[in-house]
Amino acid sequence: MNAMLRKLGVAIAVAGSCAASTAFANGVVDLWAMSNSGDGNLWTIDVGANTTTLIGALKDPVLGDVGTGWSTVAETPDKTLYFMRRFQSDVHIFSLDSTNIQVSAGIITNVVSLGSTGLGGNLDGLTAGPDGKLYFTAYDNDHSAFARNGLFRFDPGTAMTDFVGTFAGNGGPSGVNSFYTDLAFDPLTGDLIGTGTNGSGAFIPYRLSGASVLTGNNHVYSYVDAFASWNAALFDGLAYNRLTGDLYASGDSGGVYQIDRTTGAIIQNVGNNAGSGVGTDLAVQADTIPTVPEPATLVLLGLGLVGIGFGRRQKKR
Repeated sequence: MNAMLRKLGVAIAVAGSCAASTAFANGVVDLWAMSNSGDGNLWTIDVGANTTTLIGALKDPVLGDVGTGWSTVAETPDKTLYFMRRFQSDVHIFSLDSTNIQVSAGIITNVVSLGSTGLGGNLDGLTAGPDGKLYFTAYDNDHSAFARNGLFRFDPGTAMTDFVGTFAGNGGPSGVNSFYTDLAFDPLTGDLIGTGTNGSGAFIPYRLSGASVLTGNNHVYSYVDAFASWNAALFDGLAYNRLTGDLYASGDSGGVYQIDRTTGAIIQNVGNNAGSGVGTDLAVQADTIPTVPEPATLVLLGLGLVGIGFGRRQKKR
């Protein structure tokens, strides 16, 4: 890894001017976020400086536009960002080199398609797994060959999609025992945490065994509440700092918050962005790999897995 750290030391800004590229030097970008239920804008949040910065709007290399639906973001340790654009008949996985984001007139122009997921409609909750693959939820997939509501795995190298599984008694979109939107791997336990609706109809994030999620297909899971309670305003983004285990969450557009990883209670707003429109899905910057793996990482390495991973909007009908 490059030893140079990358840091944005600026306050909330709008990237409206022309620039050949955006190369983040001299520090670390702590968080990436989308905004306003998927308006296509990509933001960075500097937790230490308590600032939020607009990078630009994503240009779809398949459709050639900068429209809405860009509601997901994930990142791998090589600093590659990944996105999905929901509400399409053929939803693709997109990538972007975060060390060389090319912006022209406020538009990010160097987004690349890695291929189709084979699904369509309302897909969401993209995150990177410790196996180097991407995981996402289908809130309301409209391709009958796959489950309508469930958890999926995408291999960025082969562009193959696997159905990981769903919950027993899954009620489908907005039903009980259902997947909702964002998700993220907890680096301290290895578990997958995500937003959803439990068996009682309460909106409380679930907890799934990371080892189970990473291996095999067509699982049928029991919905296990990750927390005793959850703030109803935090219905969208989830992301863990994989080096510290700190948890962050957000609503669709009300700002981003640090969360007590044990109780689920709000600790504080991060980025000075409460009510700004920022908060539609999250990912944590991954600049370095720990020299001493966390216990959960050691377990995953024992399974032959390498790498590291991280992540209720108003669903449009």
